Amino acid sequence: MLTGETTTRTELDPKRLVAKLRTHGVAALRDEPHVWVIFDGSAVRKPHATQMAYLQRVRKLDGAGTVPGYETLNVLGIGHERRGLLYHRLYSSRAPDFVSAPAEVRTAIRTVGTALAPDEHEVTAILDRGFDDQAVWGELWAQDWTMVCRVQHRDRLVRPKPEAELCPLDALASRLRERARVET
Repeated sequence: MLTGETTTRTELDPKRLVAKLRTHGVAALRDEPHVWVIFDGSAVRKPHATQMAYLQRVRKLDGAGTVPGYETLNVLGIGHERRGLLYHRLYSSRAPDFVSAPAEVRTAIRTVGTALAPDEHEVTAILDRGFDDQAVWGELWAQDWTMVCRVQHRDRLVRPKPEAELCPLDALASRLRERARVET
């Protein structure tokens, strides 16, 4: 660099890189009969950034106010013995191709479902509050996955089956089976 010469670097293509990581993740989980698919939405905070493309506002770590940054969606697959990254996307609500956060989640579900389908795993999707959205749940049920979700909106209207009428989530609570109790 002192003489004005630099090495040539290859262009990193995020979609290709994530696809390669997904291929490795699926291969690692191939022999697992049951896979937990954990959806994690997080913010990447760039509090001092001003010139990065499509910066949006994200919550500060302490929850009070916002800072510039981006949202991410990661999906991890965990089996009894193995684990792997199945999806990753950094996005901004200010980008021209942005539709909505639930649309990003539905894309992740379809992508992971397609990647895992050939191996016929029993899949349990694990979601935190904020993922309790009828469209997201419908996409999970369309994959024939079991779902565990910490619920934020107990008054939400849902369909227990695709052909069923909408009903309040609380009305379904009596039909749910307890599978585990967790304390923190």
